[in-house]
Amino acid sequence: MRNEKDTKIAIALLFIAILAVAITYALYPYIEAFFAALIIYVIMKPAHDLLTKRLKINNRVASIVLIVLSIVIIIIPLYYLIILLSQQVGMVLEIVTANMDIIYGYLQKI
Repeated sequence: MRNEKDTKIAIALLFIAILAVAITYALYPYIEAFFAALIIYVIMKPAHDLLTKRLKINNRVASIVLIVLSIVIIIIPLYYLIILLSQQVGMVLEIVTANMDIIYGYLQKI
């Protein structure tokens, strides 16, 4: 009787392990998003506690304020980064097109 119970437990654990591997494999492309969410949670948790416990703001309002704040904190630097990168890509394209005959001559030698 004990042996049957151990076998059932072993089969259940094996099934859980196989399921965990399959879920991990399926969610692997999203692992960066999970870590980013974890980091944002760790950063925003003290601010949420401050708003809800000390300032006595409603939980929903505090969450909405922090979501908007985190979006602003993420989007504004990305906006300026995209502008900076687009300017640099434009400069690289100008240099490449200006020196196209030199590049073409070098490629002919290869």
